Amino acid sequence: MFFALQLDRGNISQALNDNMLDDLGLTTNDYNTGQTIFYLTFFAAELPSQIVSKKIGPANWIPVQVVCWSLVVSYQTTRIISAFMVFGILHMRGFNEREEKIMVNRILRDDPGKGDMHNRQAITHSLLWEALKDYHMWPIYLLGLSWLLPLIPMSAYLTLQLKSAGFKTLEVNLLIIPAYLIFIVSLLF
Repeated sequence: MFFALQLDRGNISQALNDNMLDDLGLTTNDYNTGQTIFYLTFFAAELPSQIVSKKIGPANWIPVQVVCWSLVVSYQTTRIISAFMVFGILHMRGFNEREEKIMVNRILRDDPGKGDMHNRQAITHSLLWEALKDYHMWPIYLLGLSWLLPLIPMSAYLTLQLKSAGFKTLEVNLLIIPAYLIFIVSLLF
């Protein structure tokens, strides 16, 4: 599940490489603003996890998270596989509106829940305040906010840097793979 989630959200740098900013009429400042909004909302989405932790207790919740994380074994693996997938997808340029409708209909037919918002649960102000007041959770908040800080500049701008160095779109998507492999190895040591 986390793998599929990260495939969706982790492909922004590959889209940048394929002239996303020009296609959408955006500047790098617009991109920076979008990335900032993404990470702030991602932080806000982490709060429900902390609420669950409060409800069932950190002694139960943290092992569940550790097991789930070990199954996923890493955000970076997703980036490597997504780079290969994007390489193939970019070779399929020229989707028309009819094909887009077919894809959307197939996705909705496979999972009708994606077409509505019934799977969302509201967070009340009191629950949010309780989570923020719990000083035992502050180290987890700090880790959640900081663990990717060294990677963010590289992942956000590597494709743009390689593109400006003269590499073609498809080459850039293959060149980012070693960078992510090196990062994974550095995490292990």
